[in-house]
Amino acid sequence: MISFDGASVQLLKGDCLEIVGGQGALVLEEEMGRRFPYPGDNPNTEVIQTGLPLILNNAPKAYPAFREMPSVQSWLGVPLIARNEPVGILTLDSGKINHFTEEDAQLVMSFANHAAIAIQNTTLFNAEKNRRKESETLKEIALAVTASLNLNEAVDRILKQLGRVLPHDSASVQILENNELVIFGGHGWLDHDEVKEMRFPLDGSNPNTRVIQEKKILILDDAKREYAPFHVPPHDHINSWMGVPLIIRDKTVGMLAVDSKEKGHFTEESARIAQSFAYLASIAIENARHFAAEQKRRQEAEVLRQSAHTISSSLNLEEVLSTILASIKR
Repeated sequence: MISFDGASVQLLKGDCLEIVGGQGALVLEEEMGRRFPYPGDNPNTEVIQTGLPLILNNAPKAYPAFREMPSVQSWLGVPLIARNEPVGILTLDSGKINHFTEEDAQLVMSFANHAAIAIQNTTLFNAEKNRRKESETLKEIALAVTASLNLNEAVDRILKQLGRVLPHDSASVQILENNELVIFGGHGWLDHDEVKEMRFPLDGSNPNTRVIQEKKILILDDAKREYAPFHVPPHDHINSWMGVPLIIRDKTVGMLAVDSKEKGHFTEESARIAQSFAYLASIAIENARHFAAEQKRRQEAEVLRQSAHTISSSLNLEEVLSTILASIKR
């Protein structure tokens, strides 16, 4: 029907179009997962904005970016529109100039209309499936957090379960102590002991400072470009970074940090999911602190009871003084 050398399906994801499938060596070996800015200076944007097929008879001449892909001389892009909403584009390319015709464009457009509906249905189904999985995971963690007063155990469970619904490479829970954030628990690190109890001063030279001061989620699409510490181990594997404040009763108690090796990895949806886990981490920290404070109060009360008994039953001044000093020291 139509001859071509390569093809791609690109889905609209926020401010970019991402290649999620296709045919041909160029797409499968080099271009899979590539993202094109939207809107941007590219033919992909033109197809989405006009809602019409676009033929480039001489692609390198029309858009200089194609000069980096000598195998692409002609290019055809058609919009994927479902229920009057653009969801992406379908592209074909050829190594020959003037390869595609208007008839080709109309034929591909008819296929694209059906493909768009199928893609949207699949996307909606997967989204609902992911939401259910997220809800079940959060319920499990909430039960575990409320049932456990062991902060180490609760944080470890939260970080492990986070990976079920939010793909990432490493993560950490950092607790606010005085004017520093201290890593209390981590997951996905090559050397857990290396990052355990690592401290980040809130002096403005790290993104953690912004998260704590502004009390809102911060996403870095290119962490190394924005903050020099991401060039240094053990953080040099991080290209995307997301920080979520841990807030309970309007008080900031720490931060959840989530990392990825991939640039531009985190989205608004990622932030929404991470915020739910951050809330559970905040509750775990608050519960552990209340429990520790209650234990301390009970211990103090027991020490006072024992001291009072010894003091009231002794007529030896030296013994009384010794008991008082020992109790204070405890």
